[in-house]
Amino acid sequence: MNRLHCIPFLVALSFLPACGKEQNPAKTGSSAKPEVKQGEPPKQGETPTKEATQGARPKREGPAAGTISKPPSFARWVSTGETEGYYQTAVAHYEDAQGRSVDLIGAVHIGDRAYFEALNKLFTKYQALLYELVAKKGTIPAKKHKSSSPISMLQRFMTQALDLRFQLDGIDYKAKNFVHADLSPEGFAKKLKEKGLTFTTMMLKVMLRGMQQAQEGKGPQITIFHILAGALSEDGPRYFKFLFAQQLGNLEQMLANFGGKKGEKSVIIGERNRVAFKVLDQQLKEGKSRLGIYYGAAHLPYMHDLLGERGFHYVSSTWLTAWDCRLSPEQRARYKALRAKKAARRKAILEKRRRGKKSSARSRADKAK
Repeated sequence: MNRLHCIPFLVALSFLPACGKEQNPAKTGSSAKPEVKQGEPPKQGETPTKEATQGARPKREGPAAGTISKPPSFARWVSTGETEGYYQTAVAHYEDAQGRSVDLIGAVHIGDRAYFEALNKLFTKYQALLYELVAKKGTIPAKKHKSSSPISMLQRFMTQALDLRFQLDGIDYKAKNFVHADLSPEGFAKKLKEKGLTFTTMMLKVMLRGMQQAQEGKGPQITIFHILAGALSEDGPRYFKFLFAQQLGNLEQMLANFGGKKGEKSVIIGERNRVAFKVLDQQLKEGKSRLGIYYGAAHLPYMHDLLGERGFHYVSSTWLTAWDCRLSPEQRARYKALRAKKAARRKAILEKRRRGKKSSARSRADKAK
């Protein structure tokens, strides 16, 4: 049964840098509901509340005083059934001896509407929110703007196919505390050229690495039969989300392996991270003490080290659900009834065959007499 080797490449699009077209100059400046414990999904059949779905008050992880040697997890897939689960990104909290704090906020560029709503609410708590966007300084992405970037076009295609929302449409980039912290398109191209790469060769590298991982059998098996099952299913978008979301964790390692253990030698991760931290250093110098960095989850292990170099230590993490691939109670009941019907049909067929074999054996015995 052949795997679809293009799947990791398609999923890679949810982590590749979003690109924006220059619009207007950006402004820069300054309950008792059930919790989702780390690694513990909601009970089967339970309708998740908004807080539970978004992981609003999950169990915190990591030592109280944290160490910088080993980064925490920044993304995870939680299975809640045979064909369901949810993919989450972390909000990792760091502090230094001066009482200043920095949160590393993992991004996936296409996600559920509720995911981006939760992020917009979270971002209001920071004096400065540093964000990634390969665009000219001061760019504010226009909602519903149809970028000519190949990456953005493919990402938008995936949002339609999977019933998700695109980051540039879901995030409020006009917020006063938003600070651009990324390369410009010209800077990005220049850094690629210095390493003997172009945008096209970088994309090919992503695709080839994904195909290599697929051939090595890493990650869940996705075959043409899974795709056909999704196409014929009444909840096709949810099922495709389930298939693709399981690949996202593997993608982080695929991107990080481009150069150095954590991507520090690559352009797509290392160079962009260093640009972001130059902006962070400036914000700290200006006296900001409560900051957030909103970047793709694959960037965060190296950012963890960069924070350590600046005297910040990891404290704890909370989680946001980016892709909710769980069945509703009604869907789960229908699937259960369908499985029971198939099991009964199979049992009837096997019983019929058993009786047929028994009847044939009697006939042969009668003839032998």
